[in-house]
Amino acid sequence: MAINQSFALLELANMVISKRIELPTVQRGFVWKPSQIENLWDSLMRGYPIGAIVLSPQPKNDVWNLLDGQQRLTAICL
Repeated sequence: MAINQSFALLELANMVISKRIELPTVQRGFVWKPSQIENLWDSLMRGYPIGAIVLSPQPKNDVWNLLDGQQRLTAICL
């Protein structure tokens, strides 16, 4: 696993679905309101930056821990 690896949004969503991205127990639950999800998608459609999604590789089976971007990644998967 490369340290500075990049993933497309569809690839990230598929990784969530296939359980290759795990949420550490220190992360809070999903709290975004529908308007925040709409604003994220508006930014994506306009090509605006949305911030980084930070993953930490785990030594087992190509699994990653989600360290930052849980709200954004969950909204993308919805």
